[in-house]
Amino acid sequence: MKCTLYTQKKQATLVISKLILFYQCKIICAKGNTGAQYYLIFHRDRYINAIKTDHLKPESFLFRAIEQGMTIHRAHPIVYDLLKQSPFAWTSARQVKKKTHRLQPDMEQVTILSYFDQYIAPKTIIELYQNCFRSFKREGQLQKAYQSLVHLNRYQPNLTFYQDMIAAVEFQNYHTEQSTDSVTDPIVFALTMKENDSARLTSQLSSSWNTDEWHQLWLLLQNYPSRVIFTTLEHMLRQNESLIQEPPFTEVLLSQATAKQFFNTLKKQSPFSHLINFDLFKQQLDALTVQRKISLLKNKPNYFINLIQNFSMHEKEQLIKPIVNVALQTESIPLVKQWLQDLPFNISLKEQLATMERFEQDELHQKELANLYIEFNNPLHAIECLKWSLAIDTDDLSCYKQLIELLRSTNQEQEADVYQNQLIHLARFRSLFR
Repeated sequence: MKCTLYTQKKQATLVISKLILFYQCKIICAKGNTGAQYYLIFHRDRYINAIKTDHLKPESFLFRAIEQGMTIHRAHPIVYDLLKQSPFAWTSARQVKKKTHRLQPDMEQVTILSYFDQYIAPKTIIELYQNCFRSFKREGQLQKAYQSLVHLNRYQPNLTFYQDMIAAVEFQNYHTEQSTDSVTDPIVFALTMKENDSARLTSQLSSSWNTDEWHQLWLLLQNYPSRVIFTTLEHMLRQNESLIQEPPFTEVLLSQATAKQFFNTLKKQSPFSHLINFDLFKQQLDALTVQRKISLLKNKPNYFINLIQNFSMHEKEQLIKPIVNVALQTESIPLVKQWLQDLPFNISLKEQLATMERFEQDELHQKELANLYIEFNNPLHAIECLKWSLAIDTDDLSCYKQLIELLRSTNQEQEADVYQNQLIHLARFRSLFR
């Protein structure tokens, strides 16, 4: 499969290897006669320009598209449709850069330019999105202002500017409405609204469950990235909430979710009529941020209890212990102990924390307290306990050795060397009296 690329002075015949779909962009990957790599960029279905490079910049739009987008290899109806525009004109990078200086606030034009951050500075793209936002907000076009923030965050996630602006009161309603709108992803839109087989199946399953139709849809969805699968199924779930009670549907939905999506889905849709897979639940729990883990016990105990109520006692303990591990790094033992006391089932962690609370103010049990902290993967608190123990008993060789090992494991080499020298002197002193 071939296409032609031309400039004012010459033309080249390219051999097409694959097509990549990423948000509103389509990218034809092709090679020239010399082996040079070309990327033909389309916005929706309209050809824009080409990029020639053998070395993609990390985190550039092209790099992310190849990493995260959907890949279609060679012959496919979509590719043939795009090739109807051949031969393709190739404009120099210098001319594309000039557009950034003349550009008026236009979100679509900025989005198109973002495809070319292989040679346009990302800072320039960010500033153009910010200019769009300010212009729309100044004119009172809050919907467009919000969309410019969405595009900015998609291009460069979690910028301070985005975080500050999206938190503004006037955008709260837009945020709630748009954050779950699958139509913002054109691939999902095509799956649910345009492509015949998938559109028919998603529509029918959104009305009523049918196992055969589900198997057909799942065969189609398996060719797409996780984000597309999850968003497509979430779109269907909004049409028919009873789908969450179907184990095959729920299993796929939750397995394709990020940790945040996983727990948000459970919060909105539980309880289920079937068990949640334990390994998947633990994997998603482990992927949560420290603060989100702690909040499950600190702020949402009833929600968490409902989530884990069908797991065995051993499984419950496996899920709660990692939360206790991180909680003990910043919270007091009595407070964490109280969180566990509020749980309506008995686990050994409650006894361990009760023991730790007794030992905490007892200078004669600091070594034992250190060992309990180690069990909760908390070496820094264990180090402080061992130092306290050595202040009481300066001749405890095993305490020295344990402290030195912990200091080295936490990259506190200089302090470890100090205690190592003390241990050497103590050992020599003892040998004199044997």
